[in-house]
Amino acid sequence: MSSFKSSLSWILVFSFVPYSTAQQTPAANAAPKTLIGYTTESSRDERQWEQKFRELPAPDQLRENMRRLSAFPHHVGSAYDKDNAEWMLAKFKSW
Repeated sequence: MSSFKSSLSWILVFSFVPYSTAQQTPAANAAPKTLIGYTTESSRDERQWEQKFRELPAPDQLRENMRRLSAFPHHVGSAYDKDNAEWMLAKFKSW
């Protein structure tokens, strides 16, 4: 039984070694400078656009919008459902 526990312990230790060493090498996990299918210049442009896109959803604004939309029951055909629809239409038009 002791041999089994010892073997099991070593198996568990060695099964986590690749995972732990992969976590310790951030350079290996870093994104390449050039995206596949892009030139160096277009890779830079694409990454800039992706960064801009990630910054779009402002958490505070999303939270406020969700509070507004869910402030009252708004089943289909209700007055608040219509109010929400008109509010969303105005939002879309303002963008």
